[in-house]
Amino acid sequence: MEREVISSEEFIDRFVECLKEGKDFRLEDCIVEGDVNTKDIYEKIKEKIRDEERLKEMIEERVEERDYGLFKKKYVVINVNIEIFVIRVEFNGKFLMSYWGKEEIYTEMIIRFNKLVNFSRAIFNEKAYFWEATFVKEVNFKGTNFMGLAIFTKVPFERADFSWTTFNGETRFVEATFEKEANFIGSRFNIVEFYSSIFKSHADFTNISFN
Repeated sequence: MEREVISSEEFIDRFVECLKEGKDFRLEDCIVEGDVNTKDIYEKIKEKIRDEERLKEMIEERVEERDYGLFKKKYVVINVNIEIFVIRVEFNGKFLMSYWGKEEIYTEMIIRFNKLVNFSRAIFNEKAYFWEATFVKEVNFKGTNFMGLAIFTKVPFERADFSWTTFNGETRFVEATFEKEANFIGSRFNIVEFYSSIFKSHADFTNISFN
């Protein structure tokens, strides 16, 4: 049976619609074509949600002055207050859960996942970028395949399940923090960095292997 193929635009539209309605986001057994990125999610939220109070709950924004007011930087946090189940989904573009760029001023955007996140048995065929994303509850990447660069730098995890996950490209957990259990049982790595990462509880690397 052929799997459904959707565009990254449709993926983002469905996701933001769930955010708007406060419903859990569920997507299974399909292929997503094109890049999924934080900036497009931010813009779609602004487009779909007009209520100012809802927007303030969902998007936190602040501007800081640097170098005695000569330089300004805008920080944006997108709060995801629904559970996410993305099961056996193949992503054929970049998956970018943080953004840095020059808008009117230099802007940094990240996503804070406030509830359960499940990407089990997903396939990321290009770069998967979670730099400084926050996982407040459990995150599950069990059996997932990262075919390219996988970045989890400066990510705070609560519970993290990377068991039987395959990291085919370079993988970075630089300055990541694992508050509770970190499960890497049976995972396969190519090149991996855990430089300055902190494991505050049990971490299980039983039966890991390297290419």
